[in-house]
Amino acid sequence: MNIDESSSPRVWIEKTQQEGRRYKQEGELALGKALISPSRDNGGYRRYETLREADIGDIVLHLVQEQYQIVAVSVIDSELQEDFEGPPDNRWSEEQAGGGYRRDLRSKEGIEPHIHIYDDILRNEEYTEDLQRICETTDQKIFYTKNLQLNQGHYFTECPPELVEIFAAESSNLRTLLEKHGYTVSGGTKPYSGISEATAAIREQLTDGSPGNWLGSALATDVIEEWTTVLRRNSTVENDIDPSDVHVYEQLFDLYNRHIEQLQTQADRLGVQQITDSSLTPAQVLFVVLIRGLQLQADLTPNFNHVKMDQLLDERFRRPPLEESTRPPRGRDTIARQLSRVNQLIFHGPPGTGKTYTAREFARWWIAKQSDAPTEAQLEVVTFHPSFTYEDFIEGLTARQHNGGVEYAVEAGVFKRLCDRARLAYESHREGESEGSPPPYVLIIDEINRGNLAQIFGEIITLLEPDKRQDATSETATTLPHSNERFTVPPNLYVIGTMNTADRSIALVDAALRRRFRFIHFPPEMTPLEERYGFDGEVELEALATEGDAADSLLALSILAWKQLNARIRDASQLGRGKQLGHSYLLGIDQDGKATEQVAQIVDAWQFEILPLLEEYYFGQFVQIEQQLFDGDAGELLDTDRQEIRAFTAGELATVLAELVGINVVWETPTSSEDSFSNSLGYLAENNVLKIGDELHFDIDSMHESPEPQFEPDSDYWVCTVADLGTQKGVRWAYDGELHSLTDLARRIDHDHRDTDRTSYAGHDYWYIPGYDEYSLLELARAIRDGEPIPEKLQSAEL
Repeated sequence: MNIDESSSPRVWIEKTQQEGRRYKQEGELALGKALISPSRDNGGYRRYETLREADIGDIVLHLVQEQYQIVAVSVIDSELQEDFEGPPDNRWSEEQAGGGYRRDLRSKEGIEPHIHIYDDILRNEEYTEDLQRICETTDQKIFYTKNLQLNQGHYFTECPPELVEIFAAESSNLRTLLEKHGYTVSGGTKPYSGISEATAAIREQLTDGSPGNWLGSALATDVIEEWTTVLRRNSTVENDIDPSDVHVYEQLFDLYNRHIEQLQTQADRLGVQQITDSSLTPAQVLFVVLIRGLQLQADLTPNFNHVKMDQLLDERFRRPPLEESTRPPRGRDTIARQLSRVNQLIFHGPPGTGKTYTAREFARWWIAKQSDAPTEAQLEVVTFHPSFTYEDFIEGLTARQHNGGVEYAVEAGVFKRLCDRARLAYESHREGESEGSPPPYVLIIDEINRGNLAQIFGEIITLLEPDKRQDATSETATTLPHSNERFTVPPNLYVIGTMNTADRSIALVDAALRRRFRFIHFPPEMTPLEERYGFDGEVELEALATEGDAADSLLALSILAWKQLNARIRDASQLGRGKQLGHSYLLGIDQDGKATEQVAQIVDAWQFEILPLLEEYYFGQFVQIEQQLFDGDAGELLDTDRQEIRAFTAGELATVLAELVGINVVWETPTSSEDSFSNSLGYLAENNVLKIGDELHFDIDSMHESPEPQFEPDSDYWVCTVADLGTQKGVRWAYDGELHSLTDLARRIDHDHRDTDRTSYAGHDYWYIPGYDEYSLLELARAIRDGEPIPEKLQSAEL
C-alpha cells in the first residue's frame, strides 16, 4: 500500500477474546502484537476484508469481549499477509487454514482506566443520541447495533471520528495515546457533532486551574455529587421530576443566569461552537462543558448534556400548579377540622364507599384553600401492600453502576421525600415571617391496612404526634439508619389513610398507629345516589322501577336491591356492617348515554363488581349467597352447581332484583340492545333455527325448589308450539290451545306447582327444542351469538 505520511491515521477496533486462547495472551500472536483472521468464514464468504482496508500506521483499539472493556492501543506495522496458517490451537477449519490474514502490530500500550463498553459508552445516556445517530448515518460496519448492543461477528471494524471523540471524552489517557500516534481528536471550528465532541474540544482549550473552570470555586464537591445524583434519577424529557429534587434544577438555572456575561466572554475567546441540531448558544454549550468538567473532577460520570441544558432553559423542572377539586366532597369542614387538630386521619368503611375519592378531592380542595400558589408537589398518593417496606417509605440503599463497579447510595422513600418538601416550605414560611399557616403537604396512603404498619413506619410512628414534630413543645428527632441524618416530621405534613373494613377490622390495626390517627367512618349512603340521579327517596324509586323506561327501571331496581342486600348483610353473623356494598358501584351510570348503554353498564356493575364481591365475602359458597341474601331465588344470576356467576342478561337481572325487593315489574329490554334475547324466538328464527309450527318443551328441572310434577312428562301441559314470531304472545300452549308468551307460561307452570308470590320470570330460560334439552332457548341464542359450536342438526335447521 502507498502510505501518505502527512495524512492522519484511521482508528480501528479489534473485538477479540483472550479467555481460553493462550496464543492471545502471550507469544507473537498476543493481544497488541498481531491481528489474525481467516480469509473466509465457514460458509465460504469473505467476511474479514476490513483487514485489507487498514493502512500501516493506523491505530487499533483492543476490545476484550469477555471483559467488555477496551484495554489497549497499538499501531499497524505490516502489510497484509494472505497465507497465514492459522492459530496454534487448530480452531480454524481445514478450508480456512493456510489462507488466513495477518497484520503485525507495534507500540502496544494499555489504557488506564479501561473503558467499559457498556457502562461507560453504550449504556451511558449522555451518549445515546450520538451513538444512534452514528449507527444510522455511517456506511461502514461498526462494532455495535442500533439497539446499542455488541455486534456479533464484527471482528475488525473502523471507528468513525465521532465515535473516537466519545472514547476520548471518557479517557484522557486514550486521548493522549491517540495524539501520540498522530491522531488529532479536536473537532475544529465547525459545529460539534454532539456533546462528546464539544466536551473534548473545549476541555482541550481550558487550563486545569483558574481561570479555566472558574465555576468550581463557587461549588463544593458535595453539591456536584447531589446534582449528579438528581440528574441521573430524574427525566426532564418526560417532565418526571421528584418535587424534592426541583431545588437542584433551580440551582443550576440560577447559576447559569448569574454568569451569562462571563460565559459569553469566555465562549468568544475560546471560539466555542454550537452543537449540530441543537439550539444552544456557544455560551450555553460552554456552561454544559464546565458542569461536566466539575463532575469529572469529583470523580463522577458526567451526565449533564446539551439535551438536559435545553430542557433546563425551558424550565421544565417547574412543578405544575395543583389541579383543584371540581366537586369538593361532602363533610369537608369536619374532615378539615379533624385533620388540622391531629395531622393524621384514616377513612374506613366497606368497599365502594368513596374513601379514596374523598381523600383525593378533599386534599386538593384543602391544599388550594390553605396555599397561595398550590402545586402538585404538595400532594402524594401511595398504596400500601404486603411487600411495601420501611425502605420504600422512609429510606433505603439502592445499588447503582459507577465507573465499572457497583456503589450503594441512600435513596429517600416517599414519606421522607414529602417531609423534605414540606420542611423547605415550612422553614421558608417561618424565616419569611409570613402570615397565616405554612402551606400544607398531604400524603394519601391508600389501603393502609394492607401493609405491615409497624415495619413500614418503624421509629417514625412516634414522630407523627403533633407535639413531637419539628419546633413543637416536645420536638423529637431520630437518626435515620442509612443516611445517619437527624430527622423530624414538619408540622405542615398531613397523612390521610384509607382502609376497607372488609379486609381488616379496625380492632386489628396496630395499636400505636390507632393512637395517632383519628378514624372517620364511611358507610354506604343513599344520599350520593340521590344527588347523582335526582330522585327523592324510596317511594320515587319504586315508581321509577314500575313506570320508568328500561334504564331508569333497572337502575331503580338496582338501588332498591342494593339497600335490601345491605340490610341482610348487616344482619348476617359472618358478615356485618364492615362488609356492606358501597354506593359507588352504582354511581357510574352515564344517564346521557343511550338506554342500551345504561342498561349494559348496570349489568356490568352487578356481574363484575357487586356479585364478585359477595362471592369473596362468602368464600365462593354460592348456595349460601343465594339462600341468605336472595331467598334462594337467584338462579338466573348464580350457577350453584358450577359455583360461578352466570353471564346473565338485563332481563334476568331485573327479574331477580324485582323478586328481591318484592315489586311486580314488567321489564322490557331496549329493542336496540344487541345483547338482549327477550325475543329469543325471533332471534333464533333469524338464524334459521326455529320456524312457525315448531314444538317447544318446558324444562321441568328448571322449576324453583324442584317440586313434584303434577302431570306426566309426556303430557301436553309441558308443550307449546311457535305460532307468531313478531308478537309477545308468540306460542300456543298445547294444554289450553290459547296464545301465551314464554314468560307467562313459565310463571303459570311455576305457580301451579308451588305457593309463591313471584311475578318476574325470564321465560326463554325455561323452554328448549325437543331432543336438545341441554340448551335452553336463551343458552342456544347466546351460543349462536358467541360463535360457539351447536348441534349439527340445529345448524341445518332440520327440526
